[in-house]
Amino acid sequence: MACGIVGLKPGLGAIPSDVRNGTHDVFGAPRLTVSGPLARDTADAALLFDAMRGAAGEPGLEAVHSADGLSGLRIGASTTSPFESAYPISLSTEAKAALDAAIALLEGRNHRLEEARVSYNPEYSAAFTTVWTAGLSQLKLQPGTEDRLAPLTREFRERALARSEAAHRAAGSQLLRFADEMRLQWGRYDVVLTPGLAFDAPRIGAFTALTPDEDYRLQCEWAPYTSMVNVSGLPAIVVPILTLPSGLSMGVQLIGRVGSEGQLLQLATQLMGS
Repeated sequence: MACGIVGLKPGLGAIPSDVRNGTHDVFGAPRLTVSGPLARDTADAALLFDAMRGAAGEPGLEAVHSADGLSGLRIGASTTSPFESAYPISLSTEAKAALDAAIALLEGRNHRLEEARVSYNPEYSAAFTTVWTAGLSQLKLQPGTEDRLAPLTREFRERALARSEAAHRAAGSQLLRFADEMRLQWGRYDVVLTPGLAFDAPRIGAFTALTPDEDYRLQCEWAPYTSMVNVSGLPAIVVPILTLPSGLSMGVQLIGRVGSEGQLLQLATQLMGS
C-alpha cells in the first residue's frame, strides 16, 4: 500500500490452491492468508488473477476494460477499526486526504457514498493476536536454534507454546463469530471503503528497534484495516491515491462481497483513472 502498486486480495477459495488443505487452520480458526496479485496497474493485476485461478478466457481483464460502465454502487466509507479497543488508532492528514480524494472520485463516477455504520467486538484484538500467533507453536525447531528467531517471533512463539490447545481453539471460534458479524455488517453495502494505512510508512528498522510488544502494536496502528478482511474471507483491493513528499504512496482499501473481485478491479480502475 505504501509503494504505489495495486494489491488484490481474492476471497478465500477464489484461488483453488489456497484451499487444498481446507479453509481453517489446525485450531479451527479461519485461514488468514490467500494468494493474490501485486501489480503496477489493474490490467496486470487482472491478468495474473485470471491465471492464478485458472479462469477460462480473461474475465478479470474484461472487467477492467469495461470499468467505465460501472456506476450506482452503494459504498459505505468507514474509518472504524477493530483494533481501537486495544490501541489508539489515529489517521494522519495524508491518510484522511487519500480517503477524501477516493470518495470524491467515486462520487464522480455516480456511486452513492455514505458513512458506513459498522462496529467491532472489543474482544477482536485479543482473539486475532492469539490466532495470528498460534501457528508459531507448530514450528519444529532444532534444539538450540530458538535464538536465531527474530525477537517478535521468538517472544510470540513462547506465548503460543504456553497456551493450551483449548485456548487456541476458543480464540479460533471467536474469530469465526467475528467473521460472521463483519460479513453481515459490511453486506449492507455493495462495497466498503476504508483507509489503506493510518500514516506514512515507518523508516526501515523502526519495527525491529522496538520490543516485541511495541513492534506488534506499531504494526496494528499502522495497518489497522487489513486483518479484519483476512478474517472475513472476503475479497479486497488496495489502490494508491496520493504520492507523498517521501515518494511513497497513500491509498485506500475497498472490501467487496463474495465473488466480487472483478467489480473491485473495476473500481480500482476508476480510482486510478486508467
